[in-house]
Amino acid sequence: MRIMLDRCELATTFSDEQRIDMCNALDAAKIAYSLRKRAYKGASGRRESMSVIYVRREDVDAARA
Repeated sequence: MRIMLDRCELATTFSDEQRIDMCNALDAAKIAYSLRKRAYKGASGRRESMSVIYVRREDVDAARA
């Protein structure tokens, strides 16, 4: 298991559109980020996906703005 001590969780989203919008905004602001995606079965039995976006601790305030 990799521990990311210099990273903070910026957002967790279940929407692909929202994830794409956030990643595009971070790219435009030239803020480095990492993305972790997980797939799971939702309550309806369908395959769902969850995305977690991480940024460096120094960039958290700029990324939230």
